[in-house]
Amino acid sequence: VFIFFVTIMILAEMISLSMQFPAIQTLILNYITKQLSTELQHPTSIGRVSIKWFDAVSLEKVKIFDRQGRPMIQVERVDVNHDFWGLILGKDKKTFGTYLDEATLYRPAVWLVKNPKTGDLNLDEFIARIEELTANPNSPGVKDQNVPFVIKQVHLIEGSFRWDDPRERIMKGQAFDYNHFTLQKINAEAR
Repeated sequence: VFIFFVTIMILAEMISLSMQFPAIQTLILNYITKQLSTELQHPTSIGRVSIKWFDAVSLEKVKIFDRQGRPMIQVERVDVNHDFWGLILGKDKKTFGTYLDEATLYRPAVWLVKNPKTGDLNLDEFIARIEELTANPNSPGVKDQNVPFVIKQVHLIEGSFRWDDPRERIMKGQAFDYNHFTLQKINAEAR
């Protein structure tokens, strides 16, 4: 029995230590990302992950595509600092797993496109799918089921935002085409 217990402890420690290697973290994340893409019905990829002792996470080359295969959200790197046990146990039942201390997004790019048939944004479809997957089937029609998602501090570094409404013609010769535009070099901080 003692040898069995020691073997289990050594295996648990080896698994814990192996999780500190980015290559292993990325391998596991690739599996999770493939499942997530299927569930969300939006192709998603993450190039690399690095988890630093369970309180900081870095994701590189994050991409979420819309249903037409266009890059909807891309981030060169996302660094997130959090209280691991707070995420797991939740500060209280209303904020379970939804509180982050800090997030830094390096070169985020968002491309919002209106659907020519419905007028909805490509992001609307993505959010609707998340709501569909996270809805409580035992409480249909109950209002205010939303759980707040809190990030104490956010930094955007060299971001870009693109807006396209294919239902509208491109305004040539105008100073600003509010149906087709791109904002670049966006830097911001929010608390």
